[in-house]
Amino acid sequence: MSTTTAREASAKQIYWIKKLAAQKGIDMLDGHDYERAFDILGETDKFVSSMEASSVLDKMFAAPYLKVEDDVNEPGMYRVGDTIFRVQESETGNLYAKRLVVEVNKKTGKKTGTLVYDAGAIREIRNLHRMTKEQAIECGKDYGICIVCGAQLEDPKSVARGIGPTCAKRV
Repeated sequence: MSTTTAREASAKQIYWIKKLAAQKGIDMLDGHDYERAFDILGETDKFVSSMEASSVLDKMFAAPYLKVEDDVNEPGMYRVGDTIFRVQESETGNLYAKRLVVEVNKKTGKKTGTLVYDAGAIREIRNLHRMTKEQAIECGKDYGICIVCGAQLEDPKSVARGIGPTCAKRV
């Protein structure tokens, strides 16, 4: 007769349960799953198996994120610490963020910026991070990007304004 021993929840499972609890809460869990998540979050000495942790994680990944009152609610340029983001609206109406990646030309020393999609960054950006119009224009000038659409600017007049000719007509 053989017996099977349940493995304890892994450090990675515990990490994700804690991270998702901070972002989504645990109220969507019921009964046994709620108790297991509580045991992990409360750092009790109760044994939580890997299978139990997997069950909790499945439900937590499927749950929506908590709405924070200060979540970003409109497109624009945002600065979080030293990182600059352009928040845009997708075709489905959801907001997402692109991070400004700065490259320096070794010969000329000129800085250029490219906006790159940054998965999950939108959840870290808050309204209080929004750049003023003047700050956004300076950013556009400094890195040669249009502050409205994020396109790379080539024309010296456009670079000096921080906005491309097409977007300048619309603003």
